[in-house]
Amino acid sequence: MKNRRLNIENLEDRTTPASAGDLTTLARETVGTAMFLQALSKDPMVLASPALRPTVQSYFTGVFDHAVTTLNTIAEFPGTLPAAEEQIVSQLAQIQESVSESVASLLGFTLVAPTTPAPTPTPTPTPGAASAAKSTVAVSPTSVPVGGSAAVTLTARDAKGTALTTGGATVTFALGSGTASGTFSSVTDNHDGTYTATFTPTTAGTNTITAKLNGQTVTTTAPTITVTAGADLAQSTVSVSPTSVAPNGTATVTLTAKNASGAPLTTGGLSVAFGLGSGTASGTFSAVTDHGNGTYTATFTAGATAGTNTITATIGGQAVTSAAPTITVTGGTTTTADPTKSTVALSPASVAAGGTATVTLTAKDASGTQLTSGGSTVVFGLGNGTATGTFGPVTDHHDGTYTATFTAGTTAGTNTVTATIDGTAVTSTAPTVTVTAGSSGAADPAKSTVGVSPASIATGGTSTVTLTAKDASGTPLTSGGSTVVFGLGNGTATGTFGTVTDNHNGTYTATFTAGTTAGTNTVTATIGGTALTSTAPTITVVGPADLSKSTVALSLPSILSGSPATVTLTARDANGNQLPKGGSAVVFSLGTGTADGTFSTVTDNGDGTYSATFTGGTAGTNTVTATLDGNALTSTAPSITVT
Repeated sequence: MKNRRLNIENLEDRTTPASAGDLTTLARETVGTAMFLQALSKDPMVLASPALRPTVQSYFTGVFDHAVTTLNTIAEFPGTLPAAEEQIVSQLAQIQESVSESVASLLGFTLVAPTTPAPTPTPTPTPGAASAAKSTVAVSPTSVPVGGSAAVTLTARDAKGTALTTGGATVTFALGSGTASGTFSSVTDNHDGTYTATFTPTTAGTNTITAKLNGQTVTTTAPTITVTAGADLAQSTVSVSPTSVAPNGTATVTLTAKNASGAPLTTGGLSVAFGLGSGTASGTFSAVTDHGNGTYTATFTAGATAGTNTITATIGGQAVTSAAPTITVTGGTTTTADPTKSTVALSPASVAAGGTATVTLTAKDASGTQLTSGGSTVVFGLGNGTATGTFGPVTDHHDGTYTATFTAGTTAGTNTVTATIDGTAVTSTAPTVTVTAGSSGAADPAKSTVGVSPASIATGGTSTVTLTAKDASGTPLTSGGSTVVFGLGNGTATGTFGTVTDNHNGTYTATFTAGTTAGTNTVTATIGGTALTSTAPTITVVGPADLSKSTVALSLPSILSGSPATVTLTARDANGNQLPKGGSAVVFSLGTGTADGTFSTVTDNGDGTYSATFTGGTAGTNTVTATLDGNALTSTAPSITVT
């Protein structure tokens, strides 16, 4: 039996934890032990021999230790052995553990499970001093619009490239020699080896971001920042919905960023803040959400102070200058409508027989403040006039307003529109409806007309298209209900039409957005599926200014010395169309002739023309030249004669 003793001392005596590599040895020895125990089972009485007791105790102590070590190692490194082999070895080790415990109980000795030495911790290397040759700079995002912001981070590293975990260094950021420009905020020491600052761009272009660490220039690769053209403060818009809330009520405020031509931006990245103007209402704004599509929203929560106020906004710290919307905070949370203060309105006030109009009741409290919730029972009716008609179901909009559709009868005349709220008659002034004779909706395609305003727009610009429905006698209809579709003719200009709005007064409007192709085109329309045959208006889409087509003109070809003449530059595109707006830099000058004189400051007339006053000096003749955005016009220059 002594010769069959397992060779397990290399595991029993180890001073380091078992590893996955030990499993092969453990598995082999476990199988060998199983074979020996199988042979021993044929002569179990040998275990009872007193002479062999020390050997038996020593052997089964080793078997027990080996079995426990095997099971522990399998549990610590699962999957190291093939699944089937691992299962067999685990089962054999469990049997050997159980047999060893049975023998120990029978012979009266104690088995103690082996302990696994704790792993020796690996010491953490202590980083050295910050190195300007190994420290790195990063920027996020790498592309931002003018007025947006980006985070710049320096990660301090030692000469081996190990990131430092403490602060204390002096760090400054700067821009390289590229075209983009902007400013950096003060640097924040995060006390973890990183230093951050906010970059706010002011000029579009690209540039690298450099840094100094304790006065030494960081020489690792500098990141590049791209600054794109930003939002135009005069074109970007702010809106609020709803426009009236009770104290503690909320409204959504939206900024839509647009470029200088009024086209909405389609990306985010701007730094936007909302605020209140100088009105009486109070409230607070939530954090601004950047939707990444050119729109930014925040929630306005009304304060306890009632009144009205404008909502202002800034982009990159600069104020938006387009018209500011107004928010009204109502006085209190009352939900009781006052019949003497609540009002009834009608639109339109005149309809043809069979036509429709919208009737609106606005519920107000005793102070005249509009309620902001619904729940009342409203009934509309007619007074004692001659006009007849019916009212459709009343819609509660849950904002203090209630609407219904009035359909005019066949009897022409006038009448008042009355209302009750919660069974009590509204006593404020009742509006009057006029029903005219004739059939509403009998639009004549030969008499109905289309108009467009403005008739000339830049590429990407917008114009309002209006169809005015008229009957066979040319009289404008006063109600809506027709299906109207706008389109373009066979001209060269391109663009798209927005959704058509039925104004319920005989007119239908849509927004035309010019495409990128300049030229002219007619605007067509169908009403009820039938094409209009009246004269179609023309829309002109103007491209960028062309130096060979733009012209200079003089109000007088000849002037006395000391007398003035007006000089006008008309910016035109490649097709000769006058640009519909200004914005360019124009400079007038004289050619190489004998006459001289002076030019006043150039006035941008905002319609594609630029003018200045020329005052004659030395007698003679000369040509008047001009530059547009720094480029000389190549069209024929006019001559001026000074006498």
